[in-house]
Amino acid sequence: MRVNGLGVVSAPALTGLRVVVGVAALLAIAAVLALALGALLRRTWAAVLVTLSAVVLPHLLAVLPDGTARWLLRLTPAAGFAVTQTIQEYPQVVAHYAPSAGYYPLAWWAGAAVLCGYATVVLALAGSRLRRGGPASQPRPRRRQRPAAGGAAASRRPPPCRGPADAPQAHNHALHAHNQGPSHRTGEEGRDV
Repeated sequence: MRVNGLGVVSAPALTGLRVVVGVAALLAIAAVLALALGALLRRTWAAVLVTLSAVVLPHLLAVLPDGTARWLLRLTPAAGFAVTQTIQEYPQVVAHYAPSAGYYPLAWWAGAAVLCGYATVVLALAGSRLRRGGPASQPRPRRRQRPAAGGAAASRRPPPCRGPADAPQAHNHALHAHNQGPSHRTGEEGRDV
């Protein structure tokens, strides 16, 4: 990029390592948040929707006016994206320090703390709901499937087993041999020995 005349901001190796480890931690904490929301709401689609709305949507809305974007990235779990920040704000430099330009209003550790705080609170709520025996601790009743038109579903089901008379012959033979005790032995061809 420098060959084409574009300025590239260099970052120290430790900053690059912090960004890589920070993004991995961001994804892991967002997964814990989604898991806790799933346990709390008991609906997978709702947990995914709420997690994406809380973590990704504010980051995408960073194109809003600067004041609104700053508040969104301070107060929502999207503040965790501050771990990707490599630009520092200097008071003596006049620049456009806005989320749309790659600057986050919180330090990387503060953004991670906001995301961890949300995950901790939701995880505690889900844990308390499970402990007190709320609906999240009880299995959902299964819905009965309706039979297909024309009785096709009934024809696919195996006939019910009513007892030993319906069992296969090999199974009956094994039961008979077992009931005879250790003194009854058969040879390879099935003859008594």
